[in-house]
Amino acid sequence: MYNGNERYRRLAPEGRLPFDVIHGAQEIGLSSLTRGNLTVAHQWLQGQLYQSGIHGERDSRRNYDGLKAVRTKFPKVSVEAWEDVPDGTTAVVGELGRETGQLRVAVKEADGGISLSQRGISIRRALRPISFDQYIQQLADSILDLNNDNSTVNVGFSLEVPHTSILTDTGMDAIINTDGNHNRFPWNSELGGVPDEERNIMQAVQRHLRTHGVEVEHGVIADGATAVALDIFSASDAAAEGFVVLDGGMAAGADTTAAIKNHTLDIGNASWSDDQVARKLRQKLQEEGKLDTEADQPLLKHELGEYLPLRLAMGIELLGDKIAQNSRNIAEKIWQQAETNNSLISDIAAGKVQFTHNANINLTIRLLARSVLRRAEQVYGAITAVVAEPPLKEREDKVKLEQGVPVALLTTGDLLHAATGGKLLRTLNTGVRIEAANLLGREVDVYRAVPKFGLAAAAMAWDHLEVAA
Repeated sequence: MYNGNERYRRLAPEGRLPFDVIHGAQEIGLSSLTRGNLTVAHQWLQGQLYQSGIHGERDSRRNYDGLKAVRTKFPKVSVEAWEDVPDGTTAVVGELGRETGQLRVAVKEADGGISLSQRGISIRRALRPISFDQYIQQLADSILDLNNDNSTVNVGFSLEVPHTSILTDTGMDAIINTDGNHNRFPWNSELGGVPDEERNIMQAVQRHLRTHGVEVEHGVIADGATAVALDIFSASDAAAEGFVVLDGGMAAGADTTAAIKNHTLDIGNASWSDDQVARKLRQKLQEEGKLDTEADQPLLKHELGEYLPLRLAMGIELLGDKIAQNSRNIAEKIWQQAETNNSLISDIAAGKVQFTHNANINLTIRLLARSVLRRAEQVYGAITAVVAEPPLKEREDKVKLEQGVPVALLTTGDLLHAATGGKLLRTLNTGVRIEAANLLGREVDVYRAVPKFGLAAAAMAWDHLEVAA
């Protein structure tokens, strides 16, 4: 097992935070978790997973205020099914987030591998609300642009917003969930007035494509974690490196999800402990109309992904004169830049972005950013341990693994795999592995997967897959 404390001492950042800043950061919830608090957080998540119904102890459809699990019907893509796909088969695939998305063409190569076209089409959030039909039209037009005048097309999307999967004759469709805070589709698209029966995404795309003489041969929509779990190519690479690959996947971001045991876990919306930084963050989101008043509750996602620089900003504002006389202005700059710079927290921690002409203040902000990333390592580590445990147990129920055998959980997430605190610090995923190993008692590699590969494999091989009724 990793000895995380020794590793942290060797990689300690240059300089030290002033004592009053250290003490203040601990009080408001900006510093890293103590080992005891991290253990409690891990156990809290384990308890929510148990209550979610993933193990069969609870009906997952019941109203439960915590981590939720939704049963899915997605089949696995086997090597044999992929071998039955003719060489040269193509699919238009894309990851559709809340703000942006990109579509590219995937091709099955003659050697049995898969490749993505260099050319892609990016879609960005509309500045003004658009109708659901206009949004679908954008998707359909992008598919037509990439399809090279073919009369049929395979399509695969991962969808970040909450949705319900629907099995169809040609694949898997999705209908958007409109309860709670999910009344908008991505890219500021309005769902109001659209009948439920017309909210099936792939069906709506198909209607537009047919007006141009194009038929969807197979259409697959999945959540991000399921798309990761479908990536048999990254799984094969991990196995070749000596890993035992766990059955499942995790999409790490703010809305972190996981796909294990035929369920999708909505981890980002799991309940979480509260602190001053989290309360200040939710207050700011409400002021900007990004969080409804009735949704004002501590959630795990506010410790993750896009919220990390926002936590830093609110922490600096709360610390006030301990940081600088103009701490509120600094916090506002960080908040604004976070909207356009996805790597902001890493850039601040590495000293690439500075907000004042005072070297001492800049160093303090940089070290606080590293504290935020350190805390994120711990939280992602706890999540990884909770997600990896059920498939690991299933695997060991069949074949007992020796302690030294490394296991891998397929994952995706730019921050998880690319964020770093600077030259003297590790990337975030290294710290996550250490924390997960300490909590789980076994090394778990968060192995990087390519969701587009998983979506393409499922769309191309759909006729060869065994789908549960």
